[in-house]
Amino acid sequence: MSGTSSNFACDYPHGFANSGVPLLVAALSLLLPGSAFCATCTPPTKSLTFAPSRHTNSSPLVNPLDEKNDSETLKVVAMGDSVVWGNGDRDDHKSAVLVASDLADETQRTVVLTFFAHSGAALAVPGDTVPILPSDNGQPQGDLNATSPTTSEQADCAAQTYGDAELVLLDGCINEVGATNIAFPFTPTPTIIEHTRTFCGIPMETLLRNVLAAFPHAIIVVYDYFPIVSDHSSPFGLKRLARKQLTAQRMSQESLPGAAPAQLPRRLEQTQLEAWKDNSAAFHQWSRTCFQWAIVASQVPAPAHQDGGATQLSVCDPSVPAGTQNASRVFLASVSDDPQYAYGASNTRLWSLPIQFLWWTFRADELYKPRGKLCKSHYPSDPGAQLICEINPIAHPNVTGAHAYYDSIIALVRNAWKPATAR
Repeated sequence: MSGTSSNFACDYPHGFANSGVPLLVAALSLLLPGSAFCATCTPPTKSLTFAPSRHTNSSPLVNPLDEKNDSETLKVVAMGDSVVWGNGDRDDHKSAVLVASDLADETQRTVVLTFFAHSGAALAVPGDTVPILPSDNGQPQGDLNATSPTTSEQADCAAQTYGDAELVLLDGCINEVGATNIAFPFTPTPTIIEHTRTFCGIPMETLLRNVLAAFPHAIIVVYDYFPIVSDHSSPFGLKRLARKQLTAQRMSQESLPGAAPAQLPRRLEQTQLEAWKDNSAAFHQWSRTCFQWAIVASQVPAPAHQDGGATQLSVCDPSVPAGTQNASRVFLASVSDDPQYAYGASNTRLWSLPIQFLWWTFRADELYKPRGKLCKSHYPSDPGAQLICEINPIAHPNVTGAHAYYDSIIALVRNAWKPATAR
């Protein structure tokens, strides 16, 4: 795979304080919302260009939504949180990059992939505004947690320049639900279900409706989430992660001037560790159901959540996907929910907590070392935030997990963009 890249500059606000985001918010890093951080609009976090490197045996794929387009360039936009961004993965292993590179060959067109996604972005709900940080030490700012811009803001900004994109990749809502709530067992499971239905249903439907209008020639692919914790997750691995989580929280609290003594447990009880899988399963089941519902609801004539009207659909109704889903432009990129792929399982598709021994580091993600320099330069006075930053990709798709997204997405695109001779 060959590609050229460029990063974009912008004027960033200064003087903000890191709020000590808990480790697994960083570690699951699918961000919280805020306001745009540029005076005009959010710049992309990264852009890559791919030229065809080989000829396929079949006719090139053609986008039926834009068959008359004679442009040699196919634009792909990736927006959302750290899953779409690909935390911990080298560029050539990010799922969106794999898709773009393959499309260059299968369409015989130059593909420009533009990332607006970054670690920490929420779907739409306003939260504490922590602007994205400028890049240095060779690492794009997408690796750093921030609360703005949200996925909705990214979509608004992308539409201004890339409205002729032919493929839009997006995700979101795990940060509104709360990554630590899902992956740290202090929240009752019924609350996880309630929050998932609240933040992954109507907000996703609203986003999809807006993206459909803003990108008229594009098909839209929504990323599903891997199960975070399952029965196959190693108890030892979960305990290590819990200890690191609690340590990071205490360090961040203690670094704040005048902070009260941290009221945090020194360890988790076994029953709390077991509750992890219940919260994870609840989020996984209901986020997928809500995404499927939102895909259907976004393509009916009127907002499906409004009272009255023949098109009304019950929000996150599990029966809607099975009986109603007939999406023409929006698709869900599902990945396997096999419990062996969860965090700490034998065949996990998620990055693990690194193991350090003397000057060696094992099981680290691919960007662990270069990101470490970035973390130290941006969080010199907050050791908790620095620790969170360094191990940010924990429980994010690893190389195998990213490839699973690629497999799902490219299959959807091939089905939607059949070869010209097949039309």
